[in-house]
Amino acid sequence: MTNEPRNKYFDTPLSEWIDRVPSELHADAVGLWQIIGSGNDGFELQGQQLEDFVRRCIVSLLKAGAVPVRPSASLAIFWEKQSYEGDIEEVASAILGEWQRAGTEPNEDGIWFSLFDQYKGRG
Repeated sequence: MTNEPRNKYFDTPLSEWIDRVPSELHADAVGLWQIIGSGNDGFELQGQQLEDFVRRCIVSLLKAGAVPVRPSASLAIFWEKQSYEGDIEEVASAILGEWQRAGTEPNEDGIWFSLFDQYKGRG
């Protein structure tokens, strides 16, 4: 038996939750704001624990083939792919750093993770 945090609503262990995050990609994109919210509210994480949770979720999404996107202002496309350089860990660090530097919680207009081609051209 581990001492791993469990989601207070679903009783899901934290590592299992992280493993399941990419399963949402086949139905919808996953927003950074949603990841932070589930860590903060569902697991009651703060500080370094929340940052570690967010990083692990981002890495899990990127390994599943998701790309960072933002909602497009154009009616011709739904998402705009965001450019980050480096390997998966470096991209996760860059996104985490942006969130930390912003000093505010992201919202629906921020970074999402999408199987990009599935949304291309939708508007």
